[in-house]
Amino acid sequence: MSSDKYLLARGYQPSTRLNFLFYLWKEAIGYVLHPAIPVPEEGWKVADVATGTGLWLCELAKNAPEATSFDGFDISSDQFPHPHSLPDNVTLGVLDATKPPPLDLCGKYDVVHVRLLISVVDNDDPGPVISHCLNLLSEYNILTALTFVLISHAEPGGYLQWDELDCAASQRLLQSTESPSPYLSALNKIFSNTKPTGWISRLPDFFQGHGLHNVAIENYTEKEWQRHMMMEIWCLTAEDHASVLEGMGMTEKAEAVRSLAIGAHAEIKEGLFYSHKIRVAVGKVPPLK
Repeated sequence: MSSDKYLLARGYQPSTRLNFLFYLWKEAIGYVLHPAIPVPEEGWKVADVATGTGLWLCELAKNAPEATSFDGFDISSDQFPHPHSLPDNVTLGVLDATKPPPLDLCGKYDVVHVRLLISVVDNDDPGPVISHCLNLLSEYNILTALTFVLISHAEPGGYLQWDELDCAASQRLLQSTESPSPYLSALNKIFSNTKPTGWISRLPDFFQGHGLHNVAIENYTEKEWQRHMMMEIWCLTAEDHASVLEGMGMTEKAEAVRSLAIGAHAEIKEGLFYSHKIRVAVGKVPPLK
């Protein structure tokens, strides 16, 4: 049974929104792979959890060493490109990040990346997703870990990188006017209060609690010239959410969210913005001793 908790629509318009957001984030944070993660000279294996359209992997694959393989996983394949449009070393498949991965994937990867699971994490606890990712990097069972070493001639370990948008830390900015912004404020409340999000700023604590070493978190905001575009993505996100509500039979609530998006866009045109907080956490699985 699927445990899909995604609160947004899937299709060519939402996929375009995600792809555009990827490039805005890449410009804002300055990298695809965190600089603390070393790129080996020889081939390696990279997994992208909640891959969406697979663009993060495709971008990373452009400058990767030969013999590198990239696997993307998502609970739905609806936003996957056709396999023929992907690089030869990129494959995409269906997998639930809130459940343990299959044994054939455990201990397989050198790097696991995850992004934008703000609507998926329940109970203010990203632990199930972190455990899923760590199993992709290194088995916890000492016997299977030793078997992995003997078969692959490599030490279990690797790096986990998690990129997340912290809506609760967004800050209202007045670009050119002192006008109130009721529509933008209402949208921000929806994005911030749909589920508890305190876990996002505490990702380093969760990483360390799961045994990761060399844990760090970087905080970024969009560049000033990106704010208008980021806010328009907010409006598109609200419309995607309205489509999901409509599909659930919640027509009145869907129309209310659409009205907020229209009103928010008018406020954006008046120079009203919210500055977004992007958090990137990284940690390393220690090798067996």
